[in-house]
Amino acid sequence: MSKREMEGSRGSAVILALSILIVISIMAGAALRVASVQSKVAQAQNQVEILRQAAEGGIQVARSVIMNYTAARQELPAFDDIYLDNGVKVEINCQPGVIKGRKVVRISSRAFQTGAVGSKVIQAQILSDGLPAYAVQAESLKISGYYRATVSNQSIDEDMKQDWAVSSSEARLEGDVPDPQAYPCQGPCYPDCSEACAFHHPFFSIQEQYWPGMNDPDYTWKIDYAYGCLEGREFHQLDDSLISITPFYEPYGYLEILDEKGKEELLAVESGWHDSLGPEEKEILFRDNLTHPSWEVLMSEEYYQAEIISQLKASRSEIIYPARTFQSQDFIKSGQLVTNLKTPVLPLDLLDDYRHLAGQDSDWQYIPANWPQLEYQDGIYRVNIDRLDSSYIFIDLPSSHTVELDLNRALERFQIRKWLQGPKSRFFDLVEHGGRPVILISNANIHLTLDPVVFNTLNSNAAFYVLAGGDIKLTLDPINLEQSDETANILAFISAVRDIHIVSRMAECSYSGSINAGQQLYMQLAPEQTESEPHFLIEKSARVFQLFPQSWVYLNMAPIIAYSYID
Repeated sequence: MSKREMEGSRGSAVILALSILIVISIMAGAALRVASVQSKVAQAQNQVEILRQAAEGGIQVARSVIMNYTAARQELPAFDDIYLDNGVKVEINCQPGVIKGRKVVRISSRAFQTGAVGSKVIQAQILSDGLPAYAVQAESLKISGYYRATVSNQSIDEDMKQDWAVSSSEARLEGDVPDPQAYPCQGPCYPDCSEACAFHHPFFSIQEQYWPGMNDPDYTWKIDYAYGCLEGREFHQLDDSLISITPFYEPYGYLEILDEKGKEELLAVESGWHDSLGPEEKEILFRDNLTHPSWEVLMSEEYYQAEIISQLKASRSEIIYPARTFQSQDFIKSGQLVTNLKTPVLPLDLLDDYRHLAGQDSDWQYIPANWPQLEYQDGIYRVNIDRLDSSYIFIDLPSSHTVELDLNRALERFQIRKWLQGPKSRFFDLVEHGGRPVILISNANIHLTLDPVVFNTLNSNAAFYVLAGGDIKLTLDPINLEQSDETANILAFISAVRDIHIVSRMAECSYSGSINAGQQLYMQLAPEQTESEPHFLIEKSARVFQLFPQSWVYLNMAPIIAYSYID
């Protein structure tokens, strides 16, 4: 190869190298530009995600604030802007409204970064009429202890019998035979008795107990004698005589409804008190079984008068009582009734959500209608507590059926003191050592019987959540414990599509939480053989919601019904 050819070859190589270098430089620059664009895109996407999360956080902050203010029955405040560490600012706006008769709150949350372009806006709507603004909410309300008759200053005794004192009698007639049946007797004046009676119930009025049409009855009880003779009134004829009674029906047992600060709480209902009674309820409520006047010395005047009463009862004579008037407010010591407030509705689709949750979550136990341990007897399905694997329970029965969980019956065969200290079935073990609440859900009617003292001993934070598509009957019944005179504390949230009936056989019971009945709430204070007057306290408390292990939405607490991204 000549020198000229060699120089030409080297020149071509240099040109080729320069061309390759230029191509590489162009490709490198393009790669750098692509990387830069990708970085900017990633940064933009990251920024959008930050703003989206911030806006969603604003929705949740607003939801919590709305829940707290509504529960406290206060007007919603103007929301301050929220500033985050990364320079993001969140603006929140809330407007109350109504959709198809349901109270809603519309929330707008806008997030943006100071000095940057663009923002993220989310709008949501939540239902607010299911929030626990009141400790008790129902369509109508009935509350009862029982009425103790007080005649001649004497109340009923421990056997629920009326024992009278006699302070005056009618003169004997010449034709009366000299034996006890000839003695007339009667009680003291009504005003004399009213001075001796002290009533702690602020709504109760003695005046309402008078005989109809009589402003000032002469006696609290008396015998309206029939007389027998050929001419005039010569002797007393007991068979056709009447016993007229005007007792004080003093309410016994009372309910207090307070807030967490110990102040009087409101009872929220739609239609007010439900004071109608059936015949069986009257027999339970009015304790006035007539026995005899009190007497201390055998063969005394009182003894003969007692004999007259016994003979009158055994004869054709009638015992006449005034009209028995029942008023729920007689048994309220503190608590203010507020009417015309719409009752929260427990949506049936929420119970469907529980069915799905119980079928998917291993912490739950789903019980179908054909579960072998679901005993059917006398029209009621009874759950075998010893066969429960969880304290979170969904029982899949329709609203026309009734399911019963008698937790006290599960303890009948045990000596309670030893049982509390020993091994237990999985259900009770989860409450005691697992710290689990009891969640009981069904479309059916639910009957739940328990002793709160037992559960307080197992776990002082034990809470009950009972939701039913039908009725709920909650019976608080003491088991024979040494500490049975203690206050029975129960922390619970109960909500029913229809009625709720609470029967307390505890002398002292304190209920914290919320009670929501779609229709009637009936509270019956019916302790038996207790030394003190029954007292039931309901305290509005947010603690029961804080202990709920699932989302508050599962308690129908401010569910989100609309959620949309605006930009």
